[in-house]
Amino acid sequence: DQDALPVMPWLGHDVAELEQRQAVLVIGSHIRHEQPLLAQRLRKAALAGAKISFVNPAVLPQSFAVLENLGVGNDAMVATLAGILSALAPSGLDASLSALIAQAPVDAQQRAIALSLKKAERAGVYLGALATAHPDLAVLRQLAQAIAQHSGASLGEFAAAGNSAGAWLAGAVPHRLPAGVSLAAGGMHAAEMLSQPAAAKMLIGIEPEFDSLHGQTALDALHQSNFNLVIAPFFTETMRSYAHVVLPMASFAETSGTYVNTEGLWQAARAVARPFAEARPAWKILRVLGNLLNLDGFEYMSSEEVRDELRAECQDIELTSRIAAMNVLPTQAESEAGMQRLGGAGLYAVDALVRRSAALQATAEACAAMSVRLHPQDMLRLGLVNAGSAYVSSGKGGVQMSVQVDNGIPEGCAWVTAGTQASMALGDAMHIQVKGA
Repeated sequence: DQDALPVMPWLGHDVAELEQRQAVLVIGSHIRHEQPLLAQRLRKAALAGAKISFVNPAVLPQSFAVLENLGVGNDAMVATLAGILSALAPSGLDASLSALIAQAPVDAQQRAIALSLKKAERAGVYLGALATAHPDLAVLRQLAQAIAQHSGASLGEFAAAGNSAGAWLAGAVPHRLPAGVSLAAGGMHAAEMLSQPAAAKMLIGIEPEFDSLHGQTALDALHQSNFNLVIAPFFTETMRSYAHVVLPMASFAETSGTYVNTEGLWQAARAVARPFAEARPAWKILRVLGNLLNLDGFEYMSSEEVRDELRAECQDIELTSRIAAMNVLPTQAESEAGMQRLGGAGLYAVDALVRRSAALQATAEACAAMSVRLHPQDMLRLGLVNAGSAYVSSGKGGVQMSVQVDNGIPEGCAWVTAGTQASMALGDAMHIQVKGA
């Protein structure tokens, strides 16, 4: 649905307005990990009496009282939202959404969520990173928009990463140029680029084995590519196995730049430290490469010049969270044996810096990310009650993991945190096998 999307993922209003909401539905977000500052705003709203509900693949812990906290697995996300929409008794839906709500059961929890949104003068519906990583994201978006429209709520999206909005505005997506200008023929998306060998590849600040669900597939493709240029702040033995040329890159703290937050606010930052040794900011490296190749448009002398040119192109943009209506249907997943695989990126596995912090990796949160989490009934069924570890596998590979019981995981599901050494072996499989070691 990329062509139906607005120019950038937008919250729908100023950040401060979030704590003024009287009712909120958050769809697919471990908000305390993804957006802790927004989580604090929601906590303030809850303390003021707001009715806040979550629909997630698993029941995730919150720091405030909630109206409903649903954990339904990935496969039931669409049906759960369809049930909430059905409880709003909508009219004028397109054929695809009408078919979804006609098939969706509606329970008391879904009715309670729908009623809370409809009764509130200031309500909001928001999509998070777990939703944007869902295979039926396009359907979830259409359902979220319909729920917002028929309850009178605003619609918004929590940006998935620190500068996701800025990346969209800059055209760092396969179907858009800077300032949201559409491309007649879009480029390759990340999964296509990572999973296929190429004559030449350039990797900027990425360790594909950790920063993608296609980790092992990406490494295999890199080993088959004719030439790989790596621009990164750290050099690893894994990089040594596929890189032909490595250029040292400054970290985010060692370069000036601009971040665009989820409300659309442009925020400039200066470097707080000098780059280490011969490392240089990524924009300078790209500028020099452009000069060596005699390309037009690489005459910038500062990151501010890059920002100012982009901002001039974006000056007439009117932010919206409106998604163009589309006739979308859920993917028909093939019948797969095993358990549904759940899990987002680990709090301390999101980038190269935190992955190398000894202090952060020693925390309970980081240690828990190395475990597979199961419902108590699945622990009993699999004979893992007294086991310290389990063998977790997919068609891509397998790995030994410690095992933890978690009442918030739905039966038939397993939570495996992404971005870790353990998860790399599983690839992008949506169903996995778990058995005793």
